[in-house]
Amino acid sequence: YVYLAILAVAVYLARNLEFSRLGRQLFAVREDELAARCMAIEPDKAKLKAFAMGAALAAVAGAMFARGLSSRVIFWMMDVHREASPHVLAKDGGPIANPLRDPRVRRAIALAVDRNAIVQQVMDGLAVPAMQVVPPGLPGRAPALRMPAADLAAARRLMAEAGHAGGFRMTIHVTANRYPNDVKQAQAVAQMLARIGIEAKVASLPLAVYFNEARRFEFSFALVGWGFTNGDSYVILRETFQTRATNNYGRWSNDAADGLRARARVEMDRSARERALLEIQRIGLEDLAVIPSHFQINVWATRRTLRLNPRVDESTLAEDIRPQ
Repeated sequence: YVYLAILAVAVYLARNLEFSRLGRQLFAVREDELAARCMAIEPDKAKLKAFAMGAALAAVAGAMFARGLSSRVIFWMMDVHREASPHVLAKDGGPIANPLRDPRVRRAIALAVDRNAIVQQVMDGLAVPAMQVVPPGLPGRAPALRMPAADLAAARRLMAEAGHAGGFRMTIHVTANRYPNDVKQAQAVAQMLARIGIEAKVASLPLAVYFNEARRFEFSFALVGWGFTNGDSYVILRETFQTRATNNYGRWSNDAADGLRARARVEMDRSARERALLEIQRIGLEDLAVIPSHFQINVWATRRTLRLNPRVDESTLAEDIRPQ
């Protein structure tokens, strides 16, 4: 009866919260943080109140946490197509030929980004550094394929070799609370790039605006997240490394990768298809079409009497919950 009473109180409070002033604030922040700010709502305070209420309910009921590696990979996209990129300028603010077209500059950026620091300091350990875009256990993942470790000295040498020892200006575009700590990730990367002379500012956009602009190729350097829901890496390899893919925001193009993608699409032999997927990723990452950052770790809270089996696709299903 005690549990039923607690449940009844929780339902009553949740129902009343939905139509309260605070509840409407939380809805506004969830839907569009920028619009919420324009309505004089303070998102940080609203989130803190939501966290406190959730913690209070968990404390009353008694809670345990389940965590598991997600298939969602976070990576950085670069405009490697245009001769002049819209958000890249010379240090004096004047126009400049797009330096991101130069593989040496892309490699310098990859060497400047410290994945371990992002995982530990920005994500609070709730992530795993990504050496490639395909998560463990999926076809198309190459165990031997790894991104270079952070190396500032090597990055500065490459910038000098490419004729950009003095660096340049660039805007990093990022979603506003679409992914955990997305804005903080961009701010951290901006600080890392400053150490090799790239003066980067961060611009965060609401979700609907962000992806509409990304698909119109409005960005020069941007954060992208991709999750796998069907257990096959073909889709992300197509959308990331195919010339005319809708979500290839940097418009990277490679004839060999396109040919392998077309072959993998119709290949019935499992081993041959996986070899094609492996090769697509190898070609794309060796040319640094994108820079992988990390795979997210998802966290669930449950009552102490329940055990949840974490899913890599980030779904929460009743069939995955069992009594302890």
